Amino acid sequence: MVKFLLYLFESGLCLSILFMVYLFFFRKETFFRFNRIYLISIMLFSLAIPFVHLNLNISNTQKFEQTFHEIGKFRSYYEQLIAMTDPEYLQNLKKYNNSGFEDFEDNSLNTLKQDNDVQGIGLETKQNEVYNYKATEGFSVAKLILIIYLLGALFFLFRIIILFQWIYKTIFTNPITYVNKIRVINVKENLPPFSFLGYVFVNNTIMSKNELEQILTHEKVHIKQLHSIDLLLAHLISILQWYNPLTWLLHKSIKTNHEFITDNKVVQEGFNLLNYQELLLNQFISIPSVQLVNNFNLISIKKRIAMMNKIKSGFLAKLKALLIIPASIVVFFLFANLTVNGPGKAFNNFSIFNSQNNVSQVKGLWMNDSDNGYGLMIQFSSMKFSVLEDDITLKEYPYQLKDNQIILSLRDKNTIELKYELIDNQIKIWWSESEFSVYTKSKFNNSVDEYLSGIKETINLPVIENYWVITRPDLCIDVAMVKDKIFVNKKIVNYSELKDVLLKEKTKINQLDANLISIKLYADKDLSMEYMHSLNLILREIGLLKVILMGKVTDEKVSKLQTNYIGMSKKLPPLVGVEILSVEELPIKGITFFEIDATNPEITPGLLKPKFEEVLQKSEKYVAGLYYDNKTLFNTYLGYQDMARTVVYEFRNNYALNNYNYTYDDLSPIQQKEIRKIYPLIISEAEFSRKNTEK
Repeated sequence: MVKFLLYLFESGLCLSILFMVYLFFFRKETFFRFNRIYLISIMLFSLAIPFVHLNLNISNTQKFEQTFHEIGKFRSYYEQLIAMTDPEYLQNLKKYNNSGFEDFEDNSLNTLKQDNDVQGIGLETKQNEVYNYKATEGFSVAKLILIIYLLGALFFLFRIIILFQWIYKTIFTNPITYVNKIRVINVKENLPPFSFLGYVFVNNTIMSKNELEQILTHEKVHIKQLHSIDLLLAHLISILQWYNPLTWLLHKSIKTNHEFITDNKVVQEGFNLLNYQELLLNQFISIPSVQLVNNFNLISIKKRIAMMNKIKSGFLAKLKALLIIPASIVVFFLFANLTVNGPGKAFNNFSIFNSQNNVSQVKGLWMNDSDNGYGLMIQFSSMKFSVLEDDITLKEYPYQLKDNQIILSLRDKNTIELKYELIDNQIKIWWSESEFSVYTKSKFNNSVDEYLSGIKETINLPVIENYWVITRPDLCIDVAMVKDKIFVNKKIVNYSELKDVLLKEKTKINQLDANLISIKLYADKDLSMEYMHSLNLILREIGLLKVILMGKVTDEKVSKLQTNYIGMSKKLPPLVGVEILSVEELPIKGITFFEIDATNPEITPGLLKPKFEEVLQKSEKYVAGLYYDNKTLFNTYLGYQDMARTVVYEFRNNYALNNYNYTYDDLSPIQQKEIRKIYPLIISEAEFSRKNTEK
């Protein structure tokens, strides 16, 4: 509401300043065509200028910095006056100014760890507390002003609609004749002659043939030069800015200038000046004029006759046209949103309102478009700025925007100021005086949805509770599967070509890291396990045994920047060098077998969980066997995988707490390895109907 009132004020003030230039310098001159262009231009200019946002690159910024700051103070002054009419907006404005960094307790880097360990920094709760504000309800002057404005606008709009209806009725209820290709409506009412669009309305019974010819010549000028379009635009701005008295004076000036143009044209056509002026006097009767149209005798006869007799404006008068340059510059700098970028510094002429609006513009996820820029992506929330580095380390800071600076708060109460430039859907951030990165705004609010948007099929990932952080995404080959389609690094491939494509992608990675290569698998939750089984066979053939099953993470501590780098890890058994035991042979080896039948619709992960916990409590050696068939969905399969991991991780953590008084994740790698030997995660997957266990 206040934004709209601010727009009305700024556009109205802009129009008034530019129109005052016309009144003082151009109104009495005879360059009518220039005046017409100027009057139409300032209407369009004043409506558009509050929406303009330009970035200017200047080498020497010191000359302009103080001026821009003073303009910002001026704009903030009238903004706050308008804001006083709306208590809710004023309270939000104060909240923005007073939202200091002390609202945050921590801004240390946030690193996710393996085995379901996510260390958040606790910013979301604080943020919600700050922004969970409900304004005091009560009387709002702004609402009253808005209601009055809308009533006025509706009144003048309704008046124009009535005039349109009257003209339409007049056209279709009176005879039409064509005179020199002009459509003439012969009205019976005692009305002054006028034209609208392609029609001329006259009462030819009260004038001579010679007078009619002069009138038609006059109105023909209005029609050919499309003066009706000017008037429609003038009526539009009169409706939008009916509260501005200069708008109505502008409207009148446009009509006056139209008559000056047509009078001049009629005289140039060869009509006798004195006879034409006599006609104007004869036609000047006290009949109400039609506001929507060009009336033949609407404008003061004295002004029109004086202008026809006036000596044409000379060269010195035409030099006045140069005044539009400083006038335009003044209103442009006052009401357009300008950002000046210089070496290592940027500033603007924004008011507090526009600075706050800038926060809403930068909110969201931004992807790095620079070849060697810093960070994979960044994100702005209401009060938190996040950067995901190349090694998937997350850094988060409370921030504010001020004068095109991102002000980050550090834990030691110090701040870092980063220059930024916002252009449409791109943001440029200078991490140092000479190094910057360019980021493009994403349509999505998390990194995994942003990634999947590059695949031509819709993939709905399953939900996972246990996950692993991908610390080396450069060693991953992306595979996406949905229905009967498969994609490798976002490119669709045939299943018959899949093996060769994966081998080719494998050769692109440093062979010293070949044993670290992982398949990053984006599988639709409704995918048949038939396709998953086929993929597993191919991966085992070419020795790509590490698979990361991507999914949606329910843990709120996980940053939206990291969702594309978190998944459930599993390792496929190699084709050779594996001891294969049947289920019957396991008890002989002292191994307890726990069957998970994903093909049985009567069981669920929740029902099996306590039974699996009992196995871990009673057995020193165990293995879980997961069976599925062609009808099993990937979502079902993953649900059982998640359940088994949850049980094993809980037993590991309890053992660590009971024996070391630390959580499993806080132990040393050596201690963790010893616990993993006690509670290993062994899940054997049966190949459809074959009930073998690969170990």
